[in-house]
Amino acid sequence: MFHEHLRSVRQNLGLNIKQAAKRCALSQSRYLDYEQGFEQLDHLQRFGVLSLLGLDRHASQRLMHLLKDERPESPPLSADQRDQQYVYANKHSYVFVNRDDLSEYSIPVHDVGWTEDILRVISEMIKLDWISNVHIKAFIRLACSRLDFEKVS
Repeated sequence: MFHEHLRSVRQNLGLNIKQAAKRCALSQSRYLDYEQGFEQLDHLQRFGVLSLLGLDRHASQRLMHLLKDERPESPPLSADQRDQQYVYANKHSYVFVNRDDLSEYSIPVHDVGWTEDILRVISEMIKLDWISNVHIKAFIRLACSRLDFEKVS
């Protein structure tokens, strides 16, 4: 179960409840609800909590900023259409598209099989100046759609 995995991640990182809640920008009671399985989280929320627990302080703040920084798209596109303009997957890799010059940055699909791998990729990608919140969200949605969080142990 996810809540058991969350607890083990926190313990492996040597964090107490207060520290974990602070890293996730949650109240202690809300974090405890997540860890005790009282709160049902979708895949993106699960990934968000796990990634915020594992990222260093600077990367956590940058990720939260990117995820909160919504800019309206014009003309309106479906989420899938918009995501494909920024990140898409082919048979062998996840491809991030630099919207400034249309260059591409690839991550092999076989390198992203666990939440820790998604976290590692995000940690690397947020260091690039051209990565936007849309890139991060699109990658998380795409990668999470290929993971089975119930089998994470």
